[in-house]
Amino acid sequence: MIKNILYLIGSFIIFFLGIVFYGIFLARTADSLKSSLFKRGIKEITKPVIVIDKSDYKLSLYSDSTLIKNYKIILGRVSSKRIDIRSTPIGIYKVCNKIEKYKYHKLIKLNFPNSSCATELFMEKKISKLDYKRIINTETSNDCLPDELQFIENFGLQGIGEYDLIFKNLPFVFNWTNGSVALSNNDIDELFSVCHIGTQVTIRE
Repeated sequence: MIKNILYLIGSFIIFFLGIVFYGIFLARTADSLKSSLFKRGIKEITKPVIVIDKSDYKLSLYSDSTLIKNYKIILGRVSSKRIDIRSTPIGIYKVCNKIEKYKYHKLIKLNFPNSSCATELFMEKKISKLDYKRIINTETSNDCLPDELQFIENFGLQGIGEYDLIFKNLPFVFNWTNGSVALSNNDIDELFSVCHIGTQVTIRE
């Protein structure tokens, strides 16, 4: 009995280490942002645009209309609701803040809820007219929303943090975030270096 238990535990450990090392191999074969720019003959990204496909678990970084690089992402839980405090929402957002020291390495904060969500919330009488105007104003000025209007705390693009070595190398997707879009620490470093306040981020199904 004990031998069987030890055998199962040993098999699980070997399997887990195998998929982690496989993920490390795949990560090593991926181009860096610098290499991707060089291949496209672009010296720097002057107008960054980000498009996120939830169904493909993919983030695409563009320089204006030119695709520069694709990134593997982790999301929040799957939900049929448009606004769910732990589901990654769809829509068009803007970068409103960049936090270099964050519990998940780094955070590129987005303005959620945006004007589209605010209209829906106001029509459903979930926010007041005053709060609706405040959301519209912050979107126009590329500011982040005050804490009391944030349905998802610190929503945006973030790293993985201290468990980066494990999660970034999993060959399958394990969605665990609060609704934010998570990338490996190295990947969020690359995006952090090119994104600025006002950068457009589109999240679609």
